[in-house]
Amino acid sequence: MNPKAKIPTGWATLDQYTNGGFLKDGKMLAIFMGQAGLGKSVFLSNIAVNFLKQNLSVVVISLEMSQDVYATRFDAHISKKNINKLNECADEALQRIKDFYAQHSNANLYIKEYPPRSIKTSDIEMYLENLKNNGKHFDAVVVDYLNLVLPQHSSDNMYQGALEVSEKLRALSYKFNVPVVSAV
Repeated sequence: MNPKAKIPTGWATLDQYTNGGFLKDGKMLAIFMGQAGLGKSVFLSNIAVNFLKQNLSVVVISLEMSQDVYATRFDAHISKKNINKLNECADEALQRIKDFYAQHSNANLYIKEYPPRSIKTSDIEMYLENLKNNGKHFDAVVVDYLNLVLPQHSSDNMYQGALEVSEKLRALSYKFNVPVVSAV
């Protein structure tokens, strides 16, 4: 393992601010903040696609939208087609997606949907363990998003709950040696 190895984010400016991207061997949690409705989920899905473009495998944990909606978003990103017009150009989009994965043969996308505020980090850990035990390799985990994950311990203090979840997600980055990226 190289503690200085990075996974570029795919955006030069962000890579500059992060000294080249996210730590490839994990031991890090990147959290992006923004107001509701500003596109945090779109941003996170773009980061995941940028990882796929680097021939990496990505796990997306969605507590924000369904697996089908997320998959459609990825189809639009990868095919470079308007998400609202995918049905109109389905054959062309499908061919572009096939071409993408032919060029990026090690890239894999695993999307797991959970209802908002229904799981804890231990559930994410179990899912990641299950992937690993079934021979699935992944290079990064994207959680959409942090404040929709329940803390292990019940608390009325929102800050304490988010702090606990962020600490547990960072611990998962150590356990699985992959960067974890999320938003609040």
